[in-house]
Amino acid sequence: MELSPREDGCLLVLTHAFGDRFKAARDAAGWHVCLQWLARMLDGAPTGRGQDVEGVPRGWRELNRSYEQRFGIDPAEATPPPAT
Repeated sequence: MELSPREDGCLLVLTHAFGDRFKAARDAAGWHVCLQWLARMLDGAPTGRGQDVEGVPRGWRELNRSYEQRFGIDPAEATPPPAT
């Protein structure tokens, strides 16, 4: 993680190198959810921690599918979400 000052706050740059390409979509979706939550918290907005019936954060599954497509990962080969 890298923070740089800006006039209206700061810029956060997150770099994550994936050793296992089949985990890339899963982990990218997880970071996406975490950073959305952080942005809401910093803005003073309600953060909510909604989860689906399996305990996976709301919106993660859709993001995961989107990242699988973006990274060219066949869903059958992708690493599943971590067990909760």
